[in-house]
Amino acid sequence: MSPGDRVTLKLDASGSGVARIVGAGEARLRAVTSEGRGRFEIGGQPWWLLWTDDDFRTAVIGAPDGAYGWVMNRPGQAGADRNRAAVEMLDFNGYDTGALSTATGG
Repeated sequence: MSPGDRVTLKLDASGSGVARIVGAGEARLRAVTSEGRGRFEIGGQPWWLLWTDDDFRTAVIGAPDGAYGWVMNRPGQAGADRNRAAVEMLDFNGYDTGALSTATGG
């Protein structure tokens, strides 16, 4: 994943399905396997859902070991207050928030 990549998840009731990741001029499909509530394996990588706002407009995803983490917003739904809360959640969970970069055009 790179800043600005678009991610679309299509999941069934069990939480398994497919992720479509679009970036760098290409689209990639990755299998999604539910590993429990808020825990997924996508393309062999663990993705943990760390936080969402009440309306599911903003989400924080990260690796359990802190190797990567990011903030996802629904298109047109980014908000300064939610982004600030998302960064605080990454910081609270021990992620290096200084390594975050802002996506443009994503």
